[in-house]
Amino acid sequence: MKAEITNLRGLGGIKVKNGQVKDGLLYRGGQLENLTDQQVDLLKDTLHIRRIVDFRSEREKQSMPDTLWPEADYEWINILADAQRTGASVAGMLSNSESNDQVTSAMLNTYEILAVSQSALSGYHDFMELLVNNAEPTFFHCFACKDRTGVGAAIILKTLGASKEEIFADYMITNKLRKKANEQLIKKFGQYMDERQKVSFGRALIVDHRYLDHYFATIEHNFGSFDSYLLDGLKLEPDFVTEFRNLYVQ
Repeated sequence: MKAEITNLRGLGGIKVKNGQVKDGLLYRGGQLENLTDQQVDLLKDTLHIRRIVDFRSEREKQSMPDTLWPEADYEWINILADAQRTGASVAGMLSNSESNDQVTSAMLNTYEILAVSQSALSGYHDFMELLVNNAEPTFFHCFACKDRTGVGAAIILKTLGASKEEIFADYMITNKLRKKANEQLIKKFGQYMDERQKVSFGRALIVDHRYLDHYFATIEHNFGSFDSYLLDGLKLEPDFVTEFRNLYVQ
């Protein structure tokens, strides 16, 4: 069996202002449920992961706990704790899969919540503070590594000075890397759906550039700019960007 983890990739090497993201420090991927010994070795010994940040809900965390190892620090940050209903979890995707229009509406709403809800603001604050306080190899994830994690990666890259093209390129890779996993989910749950619902569920499992566009537009509308979002939304210190770039740009 291959020691692969769904949608796993590093941010190292992505072009940013004055350089590129340092290799070996920032990794994103899907949840770490029921890992094989090979998969643990990949994270622990090959990638040298020392910190895992879990963006999932308490229900997701309890029903599908991460496989951990003694040397790994585990941090749980419930990004969507304030949301009653979103399209970010499997349950949310299933409940919003009556039509493509419903999927799109639910996902746009989810990305608004990721931009302005208190749990998202405080959660991404805590995440960024973890990264700046100790720049050790970190793996961050939610269920699928597409929405909560996709926004987390976008915040990192935007803070480091990546262009919109670089940020969206990383975001959209998810559709390629999750293709097999998404097909398995459609097969698993599709037996309870009609064809229209299966198509809509498949739509819910992918990312769309409109979602991340809406996230940034919501930030612009509510905070005026991304810099103001970091200061007034995430409550990061004025010198945070400089310190963060010193740690993560080469």
